[in-house]
Amino acid sequence: MPTAEAKRFFTTKPREIYFETFEIYHPQGINRRLVSRQFEPKTFGIESTADRNAGQMVEFEPAAMEITPVQQSNQTTVSLELQLGRVGKMVKEELNKINGAGFLTPIEGIYRVYRGTSLSTPMTTPITLFCSSAGLDNEDAALLFEDDNPASITVSKRYLAQDFPGLEVLIG
Repeated sequence: MPTAEAKRFFTTKPREIYFETFEIYHPQGINRRLVSRQFEPKTFGIESTADRNAGQMVEFEPAAMEITPVQQSNQTTVSLELQLGRVGKMVKEELNKINGAGFLTPIEGIYRVYRGTSLSTPMTTPITLFCSSAGLDNEDAALLFEDDNPASITVSKRYLAQDFPGLEVLIG
């Protein structure tokens, strides 16, 4: 039979704060760094292997957002949904920055989790995902990020008539 001290030891867990961050990036001017469920900006360290700001301390702006946990389906695609409340108009303005051939480059999202005791390095390996869809209205915004690059899905080689010499005989 466990003692009272043993019960207290196993039932109490030290309170630890975790910060969920999400970076949204596109080369045509979108670079937002958001931290979930905070009311003031926080400064976090970026991993040394990052494409942008490697090894630097960077400020993340607070956002009223919900990040669904990273999920993996039976098709081996990893997805994450980002629910941004009451910023639908702002997200539309950000998306309007993308024009011309910029639509061929997908919006990149990087999900990081930091432990409250160590803000200089992410607790887990950052996950890089690509925006596959966006649901917008005047109030809310929901972005779906997946590990499949949408620019490379359903892309095939363009076949011409000279690639199939016998085809000209059948058509002509």
